[in-house]
Amino acid sequence: MSDMKSRSARIQTVLNHPCEVIKADFGTSSFDRHFHDSFSIGLVTRGMNSFSYRKKQVDVPAGAICIADPGEVHDGGLAGNPWSYLNIFVPMSLFQALSFEAEIPTEIAFRNGCITDRESCLHLSRMFSTLLVSSSLSDLG
Repeated sequence: MSDMKSRSARIQTVLNHPCEVIKADFGTSSFDRHFHDSFSIGLVTRGMNSFSYRKKQVDVPAGAICIADPGEVHDGGLAGNPWSYLNIFVPMSLFQALSFEAEIPTEIAFRNGCITDRESCLHLSRMFSTLLVSSSLSDLG
C-alpha cells in the first residue's frame, strides 16, 4: 500500500492523442503489482524508484527515467525511501503515429525499465517543463 504524499494529474493532448500527465510524491512504502494500458514514462525527480520489472529489480535514481510497456506487470517504491516523479502515460496509438511519420518500424518495447543516458533524460525533462507551463497543467507545477 502506498503512502502517497501528493498527486496531481491532467489529461494533455499530444499530437491529437490524450496522455495523462501526473506529478506524484511518495512516502516510504511500496505499492502493489499492477499494469497500465499505455506506456508509463516517468522522470524521477527525488529519491529512487525501485521496482520489479520483467523479473528483474530495477533501481531508477533521481534524474533518470523509469519506463514500463503497456500490459507489463510491475510494482514500485521498493527502496523504502521517499521519492517523487513526473510521469506521462502515452498510448500506443501515439507511438504508432510517430513511427508512421518517421517511417520506422512500429514495434516499440522498452526492455529494461530504466533509461539513464543524459540526452534522453534531458529531453524528457524539457518535455515535462513544456507540459507543466501549459495552461491546462498550471496547477501541477
